[in-house]
Amino acid sequence: CKSYWGSNMTEFITPFGPTIMCVDIPMEYVDKLNEYMDNVVNDEQLSIEREYRPNLVGHIELEKGVDVSHAPEIWQELGLYDWMFKQCETYVHHKTFDRGEIHPSLFKIPGAWINDMVEGEWNPTHEHAPSTLSVVGYLKVPDSFVEDKIDGLLTWYDGRQALWTKSGYAVLPIVGKFYFFPGWLSHAVMPFYGKGLRRSMSANFDFTYRDYGPQQF
Repeated sequence: CKSYWGSNMTEFITPFGPTIMCVDIPMEYVDKLNEYMDNVVNDEQLSIEREYRPNLVGHIELEKGVDVSHAPEIWQELGLYDWMFKQCETYVHHKTFDRGEIHPSLFKIPGAWINDMVEGEWNPTHEHAPSTLSVVGYLKVPDSFVEDKIDGLLTWYDGRQALWTKSGYAVLPIVGKFYFFPGWLSHAVMPFYGKGLRRSMSANFDFTYRDYGPQQF
């Protein structure tokens, strides 16, 4: 890039850091996942069977598994498994577009769960490594969530504190928004105060991919 004083030949280059991909999930999936979680929470035996808290670090009372084997009517019959694979494929294509046609292979979903977060609950900074990619998406959010407050925000952290360099990125939960990111990327969830339910779904993805260059996700 050649640039000189008084010209408009300017290029901003930001080659460093991880990528977060935001996708709008079809609302039929949101409705079915909410129906699934409502059924689990309201069924005492099912709630015990799908308990997921021992696998997680969150300070959250209701965390229930929604693994592929738990809800085949959503993952297979409704096509959520294929939809998730397509998003991971899109992410890989974006990150490796300069290295030819690269596709994920040996695709697996080792874990998936739904969190029901209420007032005062929170998730400390953590990662989902060694999973290749992870996703967090929103199924329900309180009406009190607004842009200018940190209540209930999902925040990712990476890099160092330096002038003109961001080391954190936060998003306001919105129903239907799903975020895909590297499993090693640190993230946390702020508590909120007031009435309402912040319901989110998370999943981890493991896969391999051909890569002829030195760069990774």
